[in-house]
Amino acid sequence: MANRGKYGSFIVNVKGDDINVNPLTQKELAEGWQLVVPRVKSTQITLSYGNKKVKKSKKNYKIFRINISQLPEHLWNKLYPKYEDGQYSHSVARDNMYLYIVKDTPVDKEIVKLYNYLNYKHYTESKLQDIRNLLNILEDNNINGWIVLRAKMALNR
Repeated sequence: MANRGKYGSFIVNVKGDDINVNPLTQKELAEGWQLVVPRVKSTQITLSYGNKKVKKSKKNYKIFRINISQLPEHLWNKLYPKYEDGQYSHSVARDNMYLYIVKDTPVDKEIVKLYNYLNYKHYTESKLQDIRNLLNILEDNNINGWIVLRAKMALNR
């Protein structure tokens, strides 16, 4: 059996060979790569309630606790809020077997603004200055992730 690798990795069989596939790094996400992730596997569980037996299905996700700057780009529109006792707790996005729990940061508005700037095709000097300012704010708050890396690449064009 092949070595399992780091957390979130999975094994695929290609022409009889087991190949370990690791999650993408933030650098690979910044370069625009997207990983095709297998569907989540379910496990059947039998529970007993008195003299009654009930079969339930449990999904086995690989869970990542991240901030929004680390959420893969293709999942930004699949992000939905979760509430506990009527109060907002965090946001969640699923990508087949991967479950991303996205915790808020004090600079989420700046991250979203930077994300929107990075989707522009052409940058004016004022937009580049806005990107520099947002990047400084994120770095001052120790925010890292593919968005920060892609912003740095945009500034170096």
